[in-house]
Formats: sequence, structure tokens, C-alpha cells
Amino acid sequence: MSNSQPMEICSKDEVAPFDHKKANDRIINQSQQLQKEHHFQQIEQITNQQHQQFEQIINPPQQIQKNEQQIQQNEQILKQIKENEQILSKQLKEFNKNEQVLKHQYQQIQKNEQTIKQQYALGQNIEQLHNEKEQLKADLKLKDQKIQNLVDAHTSLKDEAAKYQLALGEATNFRFGDHDPNNVGQLINDINGLKQNLESFCSLKRTDVNEEEAKKLLNRYGCSTETTGKKLNKTLIEGVLQQHIIKTVIQEANEQLKTEGNQETNEQLKTEGNQRVNEQFKSEGKDMQYLEANLVSTMNKFLEYMDDFSKYRVGADEVIYAAPTKIRQLVYAILSNRGFAIPDKEGEHPFIAQLRGKIVEEANRYRTIKKPERKNEIELMVIGIIQQIISIFCFRLKVQEPVVEYKWYEKSSKIEPEFMEVSCDENELDKIIVDICSFPLIGTNIGDKKCKVITQASVVVTNREMGYIESMASYIF
Repeated sequence: MSNSQPMEICSKDEVAPFDHKKANDRIINQSQQLQKEHHFQQIEQITNQQHQQFEQIINPPQQIQKNEQQIQQNEQILKQIKENEQILSKQLKEFNKNEQVLKHQYQQIQKNEQTIKQQYALGQNIEQLHNEKEQLKADLKLKDQKIQNLVDAHTSLKDEAAKYQLALGEATNFRFGDHDPNNVGQLINDINGLKQNLESFCSLKRTDVNEEEAKKLLNRYGCSTETTGKKLNKTLIEGVLQQHIIKTVIQEANEQLKTEGNQETNEQLKTEGNQRVNEQFKSEGKDMQYLEANLVSTMNKFLEYMDDFSKYRVGADEVIYAAPTKIRQLVYAILSNRGFAIPDKEGEHPFIAQLRGKIVEEANRYRTIKKPERKNEIELMVIGIIQQIISIFCFRLKVQEPVVEYKWYEKSSKIEPEFMEVSCDENELDKIIVDICSFPLIGTNIGDKKCKVITQASVVVTNREMGYIESMASYIF
């Protein structure tokens, strides 16, 4: 490079021609010069190495000492390296443990992070959910109001339907609802109520018994007139009196229901106490005293027409076969509620007034009540008892389907616990018989295997042997 020739610089306006030969010569010279320099460096390096080797040969102990020192140093270094290796091994193990812990912690952190993300995502929706909740609350409140309106409407319709059902009933359904006053359950309650009232009315406690008249009554019903000591059996008289009153009221009521505006009978029923009522009944030009009889008579005629119509006219309906039963039920249901009942301000129905007097007079024939207040109390009971007897025996038994029957057990009848109220041991049943039936058996299909008892008969019993002796005495004399 030192022998390289400077390039010739031409003037600005002149351009010298390029000489290829000179250029090649320069390159060759430069290359040779570089090779020489490299050779000299190699020779110098070899010379230095030989010089060092020569010194080592000349001074071997010194070199050995250095080598030993170097070896010791190397051993120290190696020992240190081993110690460091052990330390590093322990640290590596610890690191591996820590790495596992960190991995677990990292996984837990990832899970926590995922949970946090989910919670954050849920947190983002809290307001939206709150708004939806409020909207649902509003919708629910609106629906609750609609439901309540529907419930109120349903209740109103149900009540209205119940009224129509009570008044008319379904065309082919003969049963009465649980709350209908004409159902069997209510009938049983009312019959038991009548029993209690009759027992109270006919009670002979704190009364004097007219034995002569009482014996006539007992003989009339075929009962024993044998006395225990000097007194008649009061329990027996009470039982006979109850049957006598029931039969008297039923007989009078049936006669009244057969009378359709009979003027002669109407005149016979007039008394000083009910004359104003009779005049009130005639004030509109109609004889209202016999509405019940007219209604029953008209119903019977109507049922005859319905029967003929079903036989002689063709049709596909089933209502016509149920109509007679429904009409009977409706008419007698109305009669059981309104029969012989007039406004209080108009006094008593003439028939009830006349029958009340007859029952009081009949009861007083057989007993004398000592206390005036007790006498007034008993007389006040008469109207209610008469109305109960007529309502139950003349009307309400005919409301049921099938029609309910009643049966009076004859004297000396065998005791039947299934059909009678009897308080005695089963072993004693063969030793006693009926002395008087104070209240009849009430049920359906009486005397049949399908008999269904509504209320049992109330009976007064006597010893079978005593009953046999009385029957023989009655036959002989």
C-alpha cells in the first residue's frame, strides 16, 4: 500500500484514459507486500514459542513449581466448584420445589383471575339484573292484581252460580250441595233438633200426671198400664205423647194440604184469634189460606201432564225424565222453607193457630204444669215444634231423591240395634222388646236390603216376659 501510486487528477475539463495494466500491477504488488508481512508475523510467533520452550528446558524446577502452584490453584478452584455445585444442586432442588409451588400458585392465580373475571362480568350485569328484577316485580304485581281480579270475579260467579244452583239445580242432578239447607246432613241435624224439642215439650218432670187420661192414651197405643207401686211409668207416657203429637200434626197437615180453597172448612177454622188473618188473606179477592194445598195440587197435576207428555211425545232429550223429580224437589223445598209462614206483623197462619191450640190442649189433658213460667215456656215451644214436624215429615222428606220414608215400630217389636237407639248390652237384647216407638225410623228403601238409615228410631223398651203377659191379658179381656 505504501508503494501505491497516487491517482492522477485531471483537470475539470480533462478526463484521463483508464490504464488497465497499471491497475493490475498495483494490485499484484499490494498482494505480495501483504504476504510478506504475514510471513514475517508467523516467523516471529514461532520464534517466541521456541524461546519459551527453551527457557522451560533451561529452568525446569521453576516451571514445575509453577505447575504445582497452578495445580493447587486448580484443585482449590475444583473444590470450590464442587462446593458451589452442591450448593447449586440444593438450590436447584429448592428451586424445583419453589417452582412447583409457584406453578400451583400460578394455577390458583389463574383460577382466581378467571373467577375475578367472571365476578367482574357478573358485576357488570348487576345493574342490568337489578333493572330486570324491578321490571319483573312490576310485572308480577300487575299479574297478582289480575289474578286477584280473576279470583274476585270467580268468587262472585261462584256465589251467583250457587244461588242459581240452590234455586234451580242442574237439570239432571238430584243431589244438593254441602251448604244447601236441603242436603241430608242438614236434614239429620234438624231431625235431631226436633227430637230434643219434643223430649223437652213432652217431659213430665215437675208436673202432675192425669193418670186416668194417661191410661186412656196408653191403651190407645197398646201400651202397658201396669203401675210400679201406685204411679204410671212416666218415661213410657212421655214416649207415647211424643208419637201422639207427631201423628196428630202430620194428620192435620195432610188434611190441610188436601183442601183447596174450601169455604166451609175455612169458616170452621176461624177463631177469635185468627179472624183478622183470614180477612187479610181475602183482602185481595183471593183465598190465600190454601196456597200450600193449591201448590201441591197444581204440582201433582203438572207431574201427570209431564208423564203423559214423555209417553206420547217423541224427543231425544233426557231432561224430561228428570223434570218430574226436579219439580217435586223444588216445590217441596219451597214449601219446607215458606209453608204456612206469614209475616210476623200479620200474626199466625190460621191453620197453625188452630193446630197450636189443639196440641196445647191435648198435652194438657195428660199433665198439669205447676209453675206458670214453665207453662208459658212450653206453650211458646209449640209453634216451633209444629213447624218442624210439618217441614220435615210433610215436605223435606219428599225433597230427597229417592223420597225418604219413615216407619213406626209396633209394640212388642223385636229390638234391632241397627235401626233403633237402644242403650243396653248385646246379651240383653233378647230379653227386651219395644213398648212404644217415640220417634220413627227415617231412611230410604226401608224394609229392603238397600235400606239406608238417616236417623234411628227412638224407642221405650220393656221386658219381653212382661210384654207377653200384657198381650195375653189384652187378648183375654
